[in-house]
Amino acid sequence: NTGPNEPFKTFDQIDQNEPQMDTAKARRAPFDTLGQIMRFDVSLPAGIEDSTPPDQLCFDEKPGGVAKFPADPVFERTVYLKEELTTGEALGPFAAVLDNERGNTEVGKGWALPITEIIPWKQVEEWNIVNLSADSHPIHIHQIKDHLVKRCDGEDPTECDDGDGVPGYETGWKDAVIAYPATVTTVRMKFDILGVYAWHCHILSHEDNEMMRPMCVYNPADITTFSKCCPDGTMYKLIDRFPGTGTSCNPGVATLPETCSLECTPSAPIALAKSKVDGADPHQYET
Repeated sequence: NTGPNEPFKTFDQIDQNEPQMDTAKARRAPFDTLGQIMRFDVSLPAGIEDSTPPDQLCFDEKPGGVAKFPADPVFERTVYLKEELTTGEALGPFAAVLDNERGNTEVGKGWALPITEIIPWKQVEEWNIVNLSADSHPIHIHQIKDHLVKRCDGEDPTECDDGDGVPGYETGWKDAVIAYPATVTTVRMKFDILGVYAWHCHILSHEDNEMMRPMCVYNPADITTFSKCCPDGTMYKLIDRFPGTGTSCNPGVATLPETCSLECTPSAPIALAKSKVDGADPHQYET
């Protein structure tokens, strides 16, 4: 590995004042640690190059023969990518984390905290992935396929408008999307598999170090399936997914209106019908 030793700075950089050093030498990974990682050298092809030049590729409006999800109706949510920093002289990130709230930009939510991404079955959603960290992260959301809607500079989705568009090479279906630093990356997807599964960064050292969160998809036609989503299966709060539609969210029914959804909450639970989960098809959920 002859590249830079990032995101951490070397101790030589700290002790000897980086601006006065040979930059290439200062940033090179130490041979006895990261410098031992295998290097790949890409050269010219040995045979005839027969791939299609990018400017001659055809745009496919229906990648794989399947039309992309419509823009409306769609539920929009914003999630954040953060970095927790070390303290002392060797300043740098020691963990990348996820969150559903901006809050403290250096504190996120770990895997074991209550689920915050709770989604009605067959719901089409747009996620604004706001990267507050200094690194790019390939974000993978389990059990769905998504497509990139737009990217825009900054950290506020409300200021995105139409964004910067989508590069031609990213117009197809995706199962992971790169979220660049100081950028809002918007993806659209449909959640059509019930159960509890995960979304995470696909850099192995990140996902194994708390940059992974559980998520839950439940069936609004049988709100007892929602007991999979909360730690104790008893605390719920109704929310209106599409305010202004005139449909009220009534906790006294077993089937929710399409405009309503549920959240886990530490207080003010609502009364739900007796759980039917014990008798459900065991193949209906991924755990």
